[in-house]
Amino acid sequence: MARKKQQIEEEINHHKLRGITPQQMEEIEKQFAQYDTNGNKVLDPNEFKACLYSLGLDSDMINIKRIMTKHGGDEKNINYDGFKEFMIAQLGDTDTKDEILLGFKLINRGGDTATVKYLNDVLSDADVAYIQQHAPAASGGIDYTTLTNQLFSR
Repeated sequence: MARKKQQIEEEINHHKLRGITPQQMEEIEKQFAQYDTNGNKVLDPNEFKACLYSLGLDSDMINIKRIMTKHGGDEKNINYDGFKEFMIAQLGDTDTKDEILLGFKLINRGGDTATVKYLNDVLSDADVAYIQQHAPAASGGIDYTTLTNQLFSR
């Protein structure tokens, strides 16, 4: 029974994290702490914007406040739980074409094309090889938009 309970707890935690590794969770915690510049355990819109920018997501203040509100905060602050939920949504297992495209954009620091260097930072060698083999070349890298559209048209 104890072993079964532990397995169920691990399954629940894995489901909550949607594929995020313990290392990625640690990085999310570090990211929050780094941008909580005044140490008040919440990110204000400017701190949150700076954090997203460091991840390659450049967004206007209207969208920043929308994201903050959507993920359990308000237009003035987002706490760690909301930030964690947002990051899990960005980095975790995804199902929609828009989420895949946003993930590629995040991995590639906001770029419209993928670079092998950035892909290697977060993906397995097999995944990078697949992308290189199936995605068309583009000016400055790999055309991840066309690849994603092709995969979702099947």
